[in-house]
Amino acid sequence: MRSGVAGVVMGLMAAAPAWAECGETFSVLFSCAVPERDAVVELCRDDSSGAVQYSYMTSAATELQFISPTAYGVVREQVQGITGPGYGMAASNGGTFYAIYVDRSLMFSEQAQEGARSSTPAVVQVYASEAALNDQTQDKYIARRVCYPPSIDIDSTAFGPG
Repeated sequence: MRSGVAGVVMGLMAAAPAWAECGETFSVLFSCAVPERDAVVELCRDDSSGAVQYSYMTSAATELQFISPTAYGVVREQVQGITGPGYGMAASNGGTFYAIYVDRSLMFSEQAQEGARSSTPAVVQVYASEAALNDQTQDKYIARRVCYPPSIDIDSTAFGPG
């Protein structure tokens, strides 16, 4: 089973033309494969303007790509599958927020050995509004994708709420 998933991930990397291909002035903050959707998620930032580019690509096409003028740093106390708080970033497109949450072991490498590691170290959750994104009492996302752990690429010095 694991080799099958690895094959899908390798196929995605080879087939998705935009894998880790941010805009010319952008650098990768986060990327991962979502094998059950035959997809790749990527978040990039323009270091000069602070704008972020969000991309959701399948092996067939780029399904969604947009540039948001700013990134939102987010911390959610509970994210399904993540042990402890989820640290992340979100980008907005027409009032919809695309948030990427990661386990503390991805955010703070010096803490990687402390505590339990999450079974799901990174997820993408989509929220219908900024209020839903910031609501700590309910996690009302409208879509959720789980990242395949070996495919996760994160710039832990630039990604996240701080």
